Amino acid sequence: MEASSSTSLPNISQLEEKVAQEPDNYDANMALVNALRKGGEEEKLQDARHEMCNRFPLPEVVWLEWIEDEEKIAEDEEDMAYLKGVFERAIKDYLSVEIWVKYAEFMWKARKSQPQEVEEVYKQAKAATGYHLAEGRKFWTSYRAYKKQLPDCKTEDIRQLYKQELGIPLLGMDETMSEYITWERSTSGKPPQPQLFKSYSRAKEQRDKRMSFEERLAPYAEKSPGIAYPELLQTWDEYISFETKNSKGKRLQAVKLLYERAVSMCFLSDILWKKYFAFVKEKLKDANILENLYQRATRNCPWSADIWIGYLRTVEGSGDTKAYMSAMQKAVQCTSLPPEGLCLVQLEYIDNMRRRLGVGRTVFYPTAEEVEKIAGLRAAFNMCAMGLEGVDDAKAKEEDLYFKFYAYWADIEMRCYGNAEQSRIHWEALLEKNIEDARVWKAYINQEKIFGKLEDARALYKRAVTSLPPTSWELGSLCNEWVRFERERGDLDTLSEARFRATKRINQMEELRRAESERIYREQLKQQATLEAAQKLQQEEAARRRNAQQKIESQADSAESPDEPTGGDEKVPAGAKRKRTPAEHHTDIQQQKRQRQEHSNAMNVEETDVPATSENFIPTSGEKATKIVEQKKADTSQNKWFLKSADKMKERKESCTAFIVGIARGTTDAQLESLFKSHGNITEIRHVRDGKGKSKRYAYIEYSDSKCVDAAVAALNRTIFNGKEISVSRSAPPTQSKKQKGRTAQPEPNTIFIKHLPKVEGDLRTAEAKRQEELRKHFAKCGEIKAVRLATECRKGITFLKKIAYVEFTNPESVRKAIKLSGTHLIGYPDSKPILIMKSCPPSKKTQILKKVPVTKRKGKKGSMISLVPRSVAGRKSKSLSRSSISDASKEDTNGLSKQEKTETGRAQQDKPKSNADFRALLLGKNN
Repeated sequence: MEASSSTSLPNISQLEEKVAQEPDNYDANMALVNALRKGGEEEKLQDARHEMCNRFPLPEVVWLEWIEDEEKIAEDEEDMAYLKGVFERAIKDYLSVEIWVKYAEFMWKARKSQPQEVEEVYKQAKAATGYHLAEGRKFWTSYRAYKKQLPDCKTEDIRQLYKQELGIPLLGMDETMSEYITWERSTSGKPPQPQLFKSYSRAKEQRDKRMSFEERLAPYAEKSPGIAYPELLQTWDEYISFETKNSKGKRLQAVKLLYERAVSMCFLSDILWKKYFAFVKEKLKDANILENLYQRATRNCPWSADIWIGYLRTVEGSGDTKAYMSAMQKAVQCTSLPPEGLCLVQLEYIDNMRRRLGVGRTVFYPTAEEVEKIAGLRAAFNMCAMGLEGVDDAKAKEEDLYFKFYAYWADIEMRCYGNAEQSRIHWEALLEKNIEDARVWKAYINQEKIFGKLEDARALYKRAVTSLPPTSWELGSLCNEWVRFERERGDLDTLSEARFRATKRINQMEELRRAESERIYREQLKQQATLEAAQKLQQEEAARRRNAQQKIESQADSAESPDEPTGGDEKVPAGAKRKRTPAEHHTDIQQQKRQRQEHSNAMNVEETDVPATSENFIPTSGEKATKIVEQKKADTSQNKWFLKSADKMKERKESCTAFIVGIARGTTDAQLESLFKSHGNITEIRHVRDGKGKSKRYAYIEYSDSKCVDAAVAALNRTIFNGKEISVSRSAPPTQSKKQKGRTAQPEPNTIFIKHLPKVEGDLRTAEAKRQEELRKHFAKCGEIKAVRLATECRKGITFLKKIAYVEFTNPESVRKAIKLSGTHLIGYPDSKPILIMKSCPPSKKTQILKKVPVTKRKGKKGSMISLVPRSVAGRKSKSLSRSSISDASKEDTNGLSKQEKTETGRAQQDKPKSNADFRALLLGKNN
């Protein structure tokens, strides 16, 4: 032990010298603490730890080591008080559930404090860690253990603690529920109340929604604390946005807890701290919390001038001048603050001093006493000027420090001290730095005009118009302002001079802009000429191919047509036409038929052999068409490797593509790339949008390797991205068109379709696993199950199971057995609706046979119910005609007439027109 300590002493002394030289070096301080702890130097170790925690916030590991060392040597009350102070300092740096639990257990185990003190510590720990989803169960377990060991412990108090814990989404809820059920039965002999199960189910559902974020955060727990990895920051941002949206103002403590967890992991990210500030200002609206938060942030990100300025303004708002000066002194003494940041902090101090002195609001001419009173303001400006000299010129212009400082100082000198000469000195110093900045000239001129220095303002206009470059966009407006100034406040000579000078500068500016426009126009013409040349080359290449094709056709024509046509032995006189013989006419007809047939065969060549392009299609006939088609087949056979390669590339492209659905509306391509690039090299992102550029909430991510797709699907499927649950799967585009969809469905003889399935509670992953197990158990006796397919549906960003499923067996016999179970209840759901089972994929629409339904013809016109049959005819229709008589009406009588014909003949005799004598007889009641 002595040897090891002796060897470590030189190292300790060197580290002590380094820390003395560089007190703000975190690594040197940490190395010294580790060396002293290893060497057993207890007193020096305590001093080194105190110095370090005064300068830096310590991570959880360092605090736990410190607490462990102090617990070993704590004996009397003084040591216990010292250890309590260590605990109180530890809980202020970062959120740590373990430190809070150790602190509370130390209060009632080691120190044996009063119950009121212990209760107060547990109350604070509950507010800080009770909603911690990953580690909150540790706190509740410790709290119950403390309650149970109390002499006056009540059963109802323990029950209320269980109820509170089971109503919060935490990891390990299932074990807590089992523990509570056992405790309740052993205590009261009754099961838990139904209301408890409802709150437990709601909390469990909320926990399941957040599990995807916790799984993404878990790998970073073992990495170096404080480093703000881009993926880690994005995960926290999405997690906090999700919690904020779902809390709706009711669970702001949970959102605050997430921010605390985030800054404990990424405490070197000033962006994350600024978001935390905005949340406290907007939602919590607590000045004390905000001031404490700024104080912690300055210890974690001391290089950020924005955080220091926000801290100073918050302290100023509290009205404590002493605290403000203390904070300002810390900011000025901070060695991590860059020179430009220090100047910004000093400008903030000048603002505070001006507000405290109550000057600068209006123009006034101070007396000698008032000038002496505000002398400290000029001293602050001088201090800031000294700091500005040490800032790099590029950085100062980037932060616009010259204009912010010198314009401010010049204005204060003029309005508060009434010193015009000193004010002009500052303006001239600013012009040396930013002579081409139109803002400086305008502000300088406005000040001279306000205080009535018209000649000085006129001189400044002349200098400004000459000094600004012609390329400045503010030159034209400044020239117009000068002309207006002379028109309103000058004479004719000054106006003429102003118009002359302004017109000359404006013409120079327009000439330069015209030259720039011509240059851009020439570049556009050059690009257009290059494009036209490329198009011309393409056209020449196409013409060359057409000429080559025409040459092939002409060779085919010359080979087919003889040089000297002969028609027989008959000699024809010169200049006379020879008539065709009947045999030649018949031969020509047969040849035309053969040519049409060959042309039809040529046009039916498969597309894989002859690509259907405009260059390939040449109308031919007969043997000529056959020769050309054979030539094309020969040419195409040489390029078949290219076509096959293209098909393979297309298949490979689809196999390397992931399909994402459920994307949030405002998601950008950069966010998609940052999410998916960790799983492989991305070659293309196809984010599908509508005509207005809005996302259709699905996209395709193409990787360079198919294995990357499997990795992305396994890691990101059913996860929360930008507040929405996304589904990631391998891309499998449909192979049928919309017209063919549903008409060429292939039957699945080994698959059944199930509907009316009961609802499954829980998150999607748990529900899928549970439903798979239920279906396999229900149909196990029917035969071997090959696969179970479940259908999902997404509503309002939440994906859940539909009440249908498909079960595939290994043989059709199992399907017949399974169909017999239709109308039964699914195992485990006796009170649910009976399930309906049928064969999967019914016959396609083309094979369905429609039964002919007899259509009753309506009387009268279309759309009218009025009968157009005459009443005399309608009244004589037989109302006693039965169905049997109608069916028998088609049968013929022995005389060759059917019964219907006989009936119509009798009616014709009865319908013979009557004479006046007949009507007279009817009226008088006489019978014929």
